[in-house]
Parts: sequence; C-alpha cells; structure tokens
Amino acid sequence: MSTFKSVVTTLGQARIAAAIAAGTDINITQLAVGDGNGKATTPVATQTKLVKEVYRTPLNSLKLDPSHGNWVIAEAVLSASVGGFWMREMGLFSSDGALIAVCNMADTYKPTLAEGSGRTQTLRMVIAVSNTEGISLLIDDSVIMATEQYVNDLLAAHEKSRNHPDGTTAAKGFVQLSSSVSSTSEALAATPKAVKAANDNANTRVPSTRKINGKALSADQTLTAVDVGAMPLSSTNLGNTNINTFGRDKFGIYSQTSPTQATVANGYPAMLAGILEVFPGAYTNGVIQRYTEHLSGKCWQRASSNVWNGTDGPWSDWVQSSTVGSVAANSALGSTDLNTVGFSLTAVQAAIYHQSANASATADRNYPEAKAGTLFVTGSAYGCQQMFITFDTCNIWVRGLSSNWNGKDGPWRPWVALYGTNNKPTAADVGAWTATQSAASEKALSDEIATAFKIRTNLTAADTPNTLRSSSMFGHYGVPGAAAATTEKGYPINNFVGVIFVTWGPNATQQIAFNNNGRQFTRSMTGAWNGVDGPWSAWNEIYCQANKPTPKDVGALPAGGTAVSASKLATARKIAGVAFDGTKDINLTNSNVGLGNVGNFAAVQQGGGAGMQSNKVYIGWTGSKVKIQVDASDMGEVYTTNFPPPQRDSYTKTESDGRYIYRDTATTVGFVSGNANDPYMRHSTTNGVVVLPTRTQLQNEISGTRNWSDGRFIYDVQRGSQALENAGWTAQQVWEAPTGCFMTGLNIRPDLGDCRMMGKYYRALMVRTASGSWRQVGN
Repeated sequence: MSTFKSVVTTLGQARIAAAIAAGTDINITQLAVGDGNGKATTPVATQTKLVKEVYRTPLNSLKLDPSHGNWVIAEAVLSASVGGFWMREMGLFSSDGALIAVCNMADTYKPTLAEGSGRTQTLRMVIAVSNTEGISLLIDDSVIMATEQYVNDLLAAHEKSRNHPDGTTAAKGFVQLSSSVSSTSEALAATPKAVKAANDNANTRVPSTRKINGKALSADQTLTAVDVGAMPLSSTNLGNTNINTFGRDKFGIYSQTSPTQATVANGYPAMLAGILEVFPGAYTNGVIQRYTEHLSGKCWQRASSNVWNGTDGPWSDWVQSSTVGSVAANSALGSTDLNTVGFSLTAVQAAIYHQSANASATADRNYPEAKAGTLFVTGSAYGCQQMFITFDTCNIWVRGLSSNWNGKDGPWRPWVALYGTNNKPTAADVGAWTATQSAASEKALSDEIATAFKIRTNLTAADTPNTLRSSSMFGHYGVPGAAAATTEKGYPINNFVGVIFVTWGPNATQQIAFNNNGRQFTRSMTGAWNGVDGPWSAWNEIYCQANKPTPKDVGALPAGGTAVSASKLATARKIAGVAFDGTKDINLTNSNVGLGNVGNFAAVQQGGGAGMQSNKVYIGWTGSKVKIQVDASDMGEVYTTNFPPPQRDSYTKTESDGRYIYRDTATTVGFVSGNANDPYMRHSTTNGVVVLPTRTQLQNEISGTRNWSDGRFIYDVQRGSQALENAGWTAQQVWEAPTGCFMTGLNIRPDLGDCRMMGKYYRALMVRTASGSWRQVGN
C-alpha cells in the first residue's frame, strides 16, 4: 500500500457530482499546507480541514494530466520569503473555502531567507475523479508564477515551430544567410565566408579615419591611463592634503608616505602610510575611495553617501575589509589533520574552518569527537589555541600549545571538553556521589539514626545503667523510679528521675543522663568491657541553669571577694606618687594627696576604730567656727554648745523644751483629721505628704501579723492530681498540655520504638487564696 496518497473528500465528491448534474463548475482556487501537528497524517474522506494548517496560497495552475484523462493536477508555488514551518499534508479548497481534496506528503521543512537558507518551492497535488466536467480549469492570471517545467515546455514547443519573425534593422528575428561581399541588402546576414573576404580586404589597408582609443591615426599618438580605461598613477605624494576633497576629478592612485600626515582630520581611516585609490561611484558625481596600509595590507573602503557637494563629500564611514590580520572564514578542513592547523607568535592571526562530514572527523586526524563542526584558531600562549564546536550537540572542546609552535603539528595539549547542556559533568567529575551511592548513604544514615535514637524499655528498680553499652544497646532509656536510682547502682545522683541516652563514644560507648530538674551528666567507657559493669569514667555534670559553675570552678573571685592569696602586684604601681607593689604598707601625707593644712591646724589621721575607714580627716578653726574636711570633701561646720545649729521653728514659740525636735525640710507634722492612728508629715519643698506608721503597725509588720486577707495574695502552691494523655499509645504528631497544666512524665510503649506512640502524664498547677479554697491556674 502506498505511504502517500490523495483523497477527494466527501464534501468534494458531493460538490463535483452536483456540478456535473447541474451543468455547472466548482472553482478550486487555493492550496493549503499543514504540519500535521508535528506528526505524519493519513488523509480521510471525512476531513473538512487540515490537521494543522500553516500556510495557504492561490493556485498557480490547475490542469488535466495529458496521460491520464481523469487526473487533475493542482500546482502552487511558495516563494523564498515564505517558510519557517514543516509540511506533512496538503489540501485543495474551493473559492468559498470548502476542502475538496486532501493528501499527505513526505516531511519537508520550508526555510526562510532569515534562517540562512531560502528556496522557491513548487507543490503539486494530483487527484483522480471519475468525471472532470464539473471542475473549472480557469486560474487567475494575476497570481500565476511560471515554473521551470512550464517554461521548458514552452521553449521546446517554440523551438520545433517555424513561427518566428524575420529580423530587421529595428528588431531581432530570423535572417537569411548570404556570402556576398558586395550586397547592400539589410535583410540578409553575412556568412563567415563573406566576413573572411571582408577581413582579408581590410588587412591590406588602413583607413585614414582609423582611430586608436578615440585618437585619429593621422599622426603618432601617446595614450594615457585614462585613454585605455586604466587608473592614472600620481607621482606626487599626498602629504598634508585632505583626501575628503578627492572627488571624481581626482580619479586615480595616490601614495601617502607619512603616517603623521595620515590623520583623521585629513580624512584617513588610520594614521598609517599607504595607497589611496579613487573610483567613480553612485549618485551624481559619486565617488569611491579605497585606502591600503603599505605594511600589513589592511584595507578600508568608503563611498560618497549622497550627491557630491562639489568640495568634500559627503562621505560614509570607512569600513575595513577582510585582509591579513582579519579572521579568515569558511575554509573547508576536508581531510586535514587538526594538529597541522596553527601558527607561531610571530605570525598571529585568526581563522575559522569548517568540517562538513562526520566521516572526516576522525581520531587519527586529532578531532576531539567524530562529528562535523567548526574549528576556531586564535592567537594565544606559544602562538595559538584551537576551539572545536560540534554541529549537532554544540559540544565545545578547547586545547592550546604546550610549547612554542614547531611549524608543522604542535605540540598540542590534550583536548578539554567544556560542560554544557549536552555534555553534563558526571558525579565523579565534580567529586559527588551517584544517585545510587547517595541513596545507600542515606539509608545507612537513616539506619544509624534509627538505632542511635531508638526508644528502649524503661529501667526497673533492679536495673543498673552500668550494663548499657555497645551499638546493640544504643537508644534512650527512661528512669521513672526515683528511690531505686542511686549512685551505688551507677546513676549520676541519688533519686535520679529522667532519661539516659546510650550512644557512640570512647571505647564504643558514651552515656548522657538528663535529670527531670534540668541537671545533665555524661560519662564514657574507659576501656574494654569487663563483662560485668564497665569500666566507666566518673559522671561529669554539665554546667547549665540548674548547675551553674562556682567562682572556684572557673578560677574567678566570688562577688565581693578578695584575692586572699595575692602577695605582690604583677605590675608595680604608684599611689599618690609613692611606689607600691603590695609587699609592704606605705604611708601618705596630706601633701601626697594635694592637701595642705586646714585653717591653722595640721591634718589628723583617722583609723582603726570599729566601723571606721582609713580616710584622712581634717579639723580646723575658721576664726569663728569649727570646720571638718574628709580627704578632699568639705563636710561643713561642726555644731557645738557654743555654736548650736540655727533654729527653724514650725511654730512661733521658742522650742527650748528638750522634747521638741528641730524641723529640717518638713513644714507640717500631724494627724489626718486629728486621728492619732494616722500620722503624717509634709515636705517643705514639694509639699508632698509622707504617711507615717504607728507603733502598732510597725510591731505587726515586724512580727508578721499583718492582715493578709486581700484576695490578691496567694497562700500556697501545689500540684493537682495526675492525668494521662494517649493511654492507648496511638500515633500523635503534636500535643500540648491543657491550660494551667504542665507535663510530669512519659508513658512509653515498651514494644515500639516510635516516639509518636507514647502517653504523657500531666498535672494542674493549684494555688490557695485568702479564702482558703484551691484554684487551678488559668481558670
């Protein structure tokens, strides 16, 4: 069965049958192509449209096949500007848009010029019908494009016919040959024989009107470069001439010998000596200039960008041509060995080569991969380096020379592949695990964690932690009974309640104990298992909030403590100018501390008395009063019987009675509303009232008989009754104790190691108020 076929659709069959019956025609005017939605199609008669149409165009021709009377051939032409899609199906449509016939075709990609490859493509579709009378074979002349076959057919028919016009002096055509050398006919054409006779005659004479390059031969002529269509060569150096002024009238070749005069201001592309060529160009009086540097051969061109202004342009920008020193491209490698493609430091250049055949990209020709692609050769250390890019996967390989270019084949370093989408690094390349290794490691770690943190059966009163060792017993063990957990059995403290973790450590085992009061301990085995209970190191308690280090533990002084063991300062000091290193006492005078005599008296040293400090006290007479100074602080005047303090009376009467006290800053002392149980005093500056306690109130405060009947005070605190959450050991992810309660213990299921399947003991926090009743916190 044929892979490709055309089918007249059900609608097309009905249209053709109806047209034949009615004596009318159907007009098939358009051909459409589709990409089959990315896959091959099979045409069926029930189709009313293509699977996925991508382009539709008017028919170029619609005709009957000369060899098959019931075949109709439709032809359309896709221009080079149309494309960018795949073609896998075609359809013929009537002038009203109905699908008359459909076919499939071999996968064909139609490129566009923008993709770098364009072509005009002719599409033909043949349909077989039982009767062609109902199909109109008329095509709109305005859309017809002549195909090569059509033109060839017309030429062949034309060549076989004699229907050609005769040639005249006004038009080309068929002419009759003649060998006459004397005929004056304008309808006959000369034969070679007649031409030879005329040439033989001419060779024997030179007409007087003969000219050479437009100059008559009446005398000897000298021909210039212009006379023979060549460029005149100027013998004058350009010097400092501005070449922007060189228009058509300067047609010729010029030299510039001075680089310093080849400036941008003078119109040059670079400050290099070289040759200037001036040619006629486009536009009115247009001109083209080419400048070639005399050493490297680098070449630049420019042209007038508009009608010549008569003086200096206008000019387009200079453009450098591909010359020596530029990148040479599109060189085919063929069977060339890549080791031979290079250059030295003294001949640095750049080039691009291509290899179009996989078969030619072999290892013995030193290709990094057996694939066609592009080779870039650029300057680098020791001369050059190479980069090769494969044509399909775009894998990139690079290599460089290992020493100076030897002039023929290297020496080259090994090719190095660059990582990319189609050349990803392996796990080994980046020092990583493979997925299999990673999964195995993850499982091993998971098994290790499951073993290390396995929940074990709670220890009983008869158990001792001294026997818990090695990986087979790793996990954590609850210790719920306080009375049996003693230091004699190997617990860190007596009455231990909490959890003991057994895990890796020195000599394969380490234990970590957490008491329920927050204290933490750790120990490890100190040698090989003795077969009974160790040997173990002593328990080491970890410092924490419940076990803070003492000053002695950290080698510090206690708060308010002294360095009792110090006998000498590490660094000797001076006190008020007197040397002091701590090995002996020193004495300071008033002059040492910058104090002279106070009044007419010398300083008196105080010291030694109970509750006294060793400050220096100065007592002196001011001339009318006694005054005291302690060190550098003025303590004021001393009141004596002869010099009493001033009286500040609260009343106008003289308070000479010893029962009265002198008022300081209090303006009023009294009782609120005359109540003797409510004394107070008022501050003289702020006028604030200070309430004073009575003797009874002070005694009650001291003896603790104060009335605590206020409901805001708490008399006592205790734990409530115990409750158990999740007694059935169901799996729980999250749980929080009820309001006012705190967790007191765990009820771990002995036969499972899943920490989610455990019960939790909790109690309410109870407080007793002044009323004597107990109340739960939070309620």
